Amino acid sequence: MAYTLLEIEKAINTTTEILYITDKPNETHVNYTTIVDYLTGTSSSLNTLQQTDTAYYWHVLFNLLKNATDITVKEELVLNVALHPVMYPALEYYFNNWLFQFVIHNTAHKPFQSALQLFRKQAKSDDDFFEMIVSGITIEQAQKINLDKTPLKDFLLAHIQHMQQLQYFKNGYASWQNQWSMFYFLLLEEVRQSFATEYALYGMYAEYNNPHAFFISYKDGKYMPAILSFLTNLQNPNLNTLQLKFAAAMRLHALKPENFLSVVLTLSNQYLDYCAIHKPDIHWEQGSRLTISETNAETHLPYSSCAFYFLLHHQKENGVAKLNNMFEGGAAINTHTLQIAFMVLQQQAFEYYEKAIATTAAAGGIDYFRTVIQLLQNYFAAEKYLPLIWSLVGSKSKPLRELVAKVVAEKDAAAETKAIQLLQHKNAETRQTAAVILSYFSSELAKDAVLKILDTETNDNARDILLQISAGSFIQADKAFTAQTIAAAAARGKLNKPLETWLSEDELPGLFFITGQKLQPEEIRFILYRMSRVKQMCSDAEAKMLLQYIDKETAAPFAAALIKLYTDKGAKPELKWLMALAALLGNDQMVDKIRTTINKWIDENRYKMAEHGVGALALQGSDKALRWVEWYSRKYRSKKANVGAAALAALETAAEELNISTHELGDRIVPDFGFEGLFRPFKAGGEEYRAFIDSNFKIAFFNEDNKKLKAIPPAADVAHKDEFKAVAKEVRDVVKAQSPRLEYYLITQRRWSYTQWQQFFLQNPVMFIYATKLVWGVYNTDDALTQTFICNDDTSLINAAQEEIAIDATATVGIVHPTQMDAALLQQWKQTLFDNNTEQVFAQLDRAVPDMTDIDLNKGIINKYEGKRMAEGSIRSTLERYGWHKGNTGDGGMLESFNLLYHEKRIEAVLELEGVGAGYGWGLEEKIGRLYIIDKTKLINKWATYVQHETDIKLVPLKNVPAIFLNEMLAAIEKIKPYEQK
Repeated sequence: MAYTLLEIEKAINTTTEILYITDKPNETHVNYTTIVDYLTGTSSSLNTLQQTDTAYYWHVLFNLLKNATDITVKEELVLNVALHPVMYPALEYYFNNWLFQFVIHNTAHKPFQSALQLFRKQAKSDDDFFEMIVSGITIEQAQKINLDKTPLKDFLLAHIQHMQQLQYFKNGYASWQNQWSMFYFLLLEEVRQSFATEYALYGMYAEYNNPHAFFISYKDGKYMPAILSFLTNLQNPNLNTLQLKFAAAMRLHALKPENFLSVVLTLSNQYLDYCAIHKPDIHWEQGSRLTISETNAETHLPYSSCAFYFLLHHQKENGVAKLNNMFEGGAAINTHTLQIAFMVLQQQAFEYYEKAIATTAAAGGIDYFRTVIQLLQNYFAAEKYLPLIWSLVGSKSKPLRELVAKVVAEKDAAAETKAIQLLQHKNAETRQTAAVILSYFSSELAKDAVLKILDTETNDNARDILLQISAGSFIQADKAFTAQTIAAAAARGKLNKPLETWLSEDELPGLFFITGQKLQPEEIRFILYRMSRVKQMCSDAEAKMLLQYIDKETAAPFAAALIKLYTDKGAKPELKWLMALAALLGNDQMVDKIRTTINKWIDENRYKMAEHGVGALALQGSDKALRWVEWYSRKYRSKKANVGAAALAALETAAEELNISTHELGDRIVPDFGFEGLFRPFKAGGEEYRAFIDSNFKIAFFNEDNKKLKAIPPAADVAHKDEFKAVAKEVRDVVKAQSPRLEYYLITQRRWSYTQWQQFFLQNPVMFIYATKLVWGVYNTDDALTQTFICNDDTSLINAAQEEIAIDATATVGIVHPTQMDAALLQQWKQTLFDNNTEQVFAQLDRAVPDMTDIDLNKGIINKYEGKRMAEGSIRSTLERYGWHKGNTGDGGMLESFNLLYHEKRIEAVLELEGVGAGYGWGLEEKIGRLYIIDKTKLINKWATYVQHETDIKLVPLKNVPAIFLNEMLAAIEKIKPYEQK
């Protein structure tokens, strides 16, 4: 007798893991036919079973087993599968768990013996069976199950009576959590009191101290002598033993402080004396599981911090002496200890923070510095800790210098003046820090100071930072300024010899200015020197001021030579600037060359090189190049996703290079799929047809009689069918990108000239459909709304009354916001769209109205959202849907903000964040913070978006922010899903 297929499917459908067995073409699916055929009697062999990494999903078969007492013929089939040598290693845990559950719920003689015999058949001993039961059963289960005078209880007690020594169980068969078993302890107490004492002691000082063991020790004094004897035996200590004893003593102290304080203090002293002598590494105590509630520590405290806690509270002078002794001896001091020192010593603890910065911090690394500096800000006044922070400006650590710069820029009112003075410091690292500090300021004083020092700064790292601050000065640099910059580089000794022995200017093709004049070797060397400094696929500010005068057509051989050098040298990451420079100098032929190279690298699985290639393609900057970059971003969005992500990043870089927004760039790169305006004519079977995009963004076709066809003509050749199938997929991708972009245009009230609007929306087959689904506004020179319209299928423009209108060629066009229309006109448009069955691509006429409570429009910072915890992932997903983008990434890979750019107005909303990871799928508790709008014209570089206070010159008062932008910005934030306590 066998199972029916229905019985099997019903059993395995009791879990969601059925998907891994039946629906997915993975390794488990390989065995599906073999197992089902065997269980249904179709086959009598399991010889075709294969070993797989996912065989454990077949544990669902145990749903077919009822009990271990009367195994039926059908159930024997299940056991044959589960216990087969191929399957059993993956299913052993589940088999044991099934047997365990049966035993503890069926304690009579026959069920117990049946289970024991079945267990023994797997070559398992009675010791194994004993461990399975004892380590798996909890005290709660033992209390619910009557084990008195049962065969199971007799078996367990008999096994204990015959033990030669106490058995310890690290991992049970039925549970991975019971490190110390109260049930086992109670059994030991019944028949082996000495073992019970030993086991109670084990529970006290094992790696995972068990609260039940402490409760027993406290409740029943008969175990206390043995425990105290262990704790007070201080002979030949080692770090592990001391930690275990200290942990046990602290547990006892938590139960009854007055009885165990002296033991804890003794062990605290011994533990710290040991540390002072042996000086363990700074990271030595990270595994501690001790907590002290009064410290409000977010993590478990290290042992040394606990020891200092007790000594500073109960033996203050001794604790202070121990602290001084450890610092003087060079022992590591954990940051938690510094917190505890402040708890007791308050402002007097500052000297230990100074000592920590001077001694332990170097061993602890940037994370240690970061924590100590944060504690300094939490506990002490700025005037007290800032000199200590300033003392770190010359550090060799770049992350530390960046941290120092951020802190002093935010907290020291005189930071700008001090940093300007440090630009003359003899130490290169100090000058670099000064440059980073100045990047947080936007005054003319800082800018002038940077420009004065720029030509004489010999350290390229410091100079590169200074260039970021003053990059705007080079955008429109004339030839005289360029010549001066090249001369200064020569004076600094940067042009004395070729950059590389294999990169001689004499061996490269010539470069020519637009005027026809040939560049001198020193000018070419300057370009190579400056471009070699870039770390990303972008141009260098100083190289760019010379590149803008070079003729790209005549530069093609030079660019091709650079590409060849790059590939000949193995396309090393440190040489990617060669390809960047080739792209900046290349014409359309270079676009084809780079694209061919990218495809070759992708075929060869050299994806990092392909990423660099995509970045170079974007740098070339032509519409042709940018459209290919956009194509790569869609082509490799899921497969080879790093290439797709690199393409998206490259588009952002290209927008910066062109000094336009990414959305303006988006207008240039919307593909037209080879259409002639709105149609793509082609022939099939001797007849003329036209492809077009219909109102549902689907590919459709007209015949010669302008009759719309349901599908492509059957007579079309395979090439046309494949081509239009590919276009249909690309159209879907384009719509996914354009719909949110157009909603962003609504928010920022972007304007097109009427001519631009016609070219973009009436000549592109995809964008034309948007023209027919959105209500548009016509604006005069004062940006006042004068007309509203929507586009008809025949490209005529009609108003809400469905009358055709004409538009003044001098007017601008934008997506109208409902707040710009009076109630009657708004209602008329809603009715018109309804009557015409027009489905909008987003809710244009029904925009959310934000809550303006607690928002003072006379101020520049909104604090009403600060500290609110939001649902995991909701901040990113919501804001990105409404056109926001990631801001700066701070320490630990966490985003500092999400921003909403209003490019035309040169302003940007900044929502500060906590706990949001820069990458998807990771982070901490996600919270939102302050919200404000900054004036982009008052930023020296794109990283200096942080504002200190309401008087910051970068802030835009809320009353000066365009109303639509302000409302939409607030509405988007209010759509973020709050965190709900489960």
